[in-house]
Amino acid sequence: TSDDEPIVSSTLQQINAKLDNLGASYRVTKAELVTMIGSNQPGITLIDDDRQRVSTSDWVPADARRHADGTKIRYLVDPTRPPNGVSAADGEAAIDRAMATWNSAAGVNIPIEKTAYNGTDPSVADGLFGFGTIGTPFQADIVHAGWMPPEFFDAIFFGGSQFILGVTFTFTLQDLATGNDINGDHRIDVGFRETYYNNHFAWGINADPPTADVETVALHESGHGLSLAHFGKIFIKNDPGSTQKVDEDAPTIQFAPFAVMNATIFGQNHDLQGTDVSGMSTMWANWPNR
Repeated sequence: TSDDEPIVSSTLQQINAKLDNLGASYRVTKAELVTMIGSNQPGITLIDDDRQRVSTSDWVPADARRHADGTKIRYLVDPTRPPNGVSAADGEAAIDRAMATWNSAAGVNIPIEKTAYNGTDPSVADGLFGFGTIGTPFQADIVHAGWMPPEFFDAIFFGGSQFILGVTFTFTLQDLATGNDINGDHRIDVGFRETYYNNHFAWGINADPPTADVETVALHESGHGLSLAHFGKIFIKNDPGSTQKVDEDAPTIQFAPFAVMNATIFGQNHDLQGTDVSGMSTMWANWPNR
């Protein structure tokens, strides 16, 4: 569980109005934002509708609507927008390591496989927010769409350029006859997910704050790509209304228990924690049987 209470976003509603006008077969239902220690802003989950507070979304095995490759979950890295301070090759390698970490989680057999970038723009959220053109979706299930200018994150959430490290958008498929749940698993069917990283920050490999570590943030965002939500209770240092008191030298915002899927990045971490593994097992242990 998490104290990250979803916020209904008029911005996502406006994006969905654009998709409706375009006749698209998908809608954006969620945007999960992660922040860095020192921002004094915990991570945020934006939703397009109050109904999303009580619903979950997940992949349908072998779903032809998203051009699924059997039961595989495919990911793609767009190398054309590299991180500040890191080469495109090193940034992509760090993302690959993060995906491999999730793929090796105990009790999970998906598999996760990489799809090569073919030069065709694979992402749509950037274009929908007015940054470039709307690309061609469904090239992969999870698209690491690269590092964007700070203004992109301001467009998502007021002042977001100053505290959002990364965001993962969930796009779900429209099937009104089944309530967008074609396989009857009581989860809204995912079409694809896209992750964007914020080039307002300095990035590095094996880096510690205030430099953002590519693999650490990619590991968190890839968890969202694999249907995991934020996890951990939020404690504000010496909040007068809280019985939880933390050391004066401790971060202003803390989470318990510590996990990759905490809504704030506290430092370099390339290893799944117990709650991450159990969450992954809950979501994926029975795949592809849903």
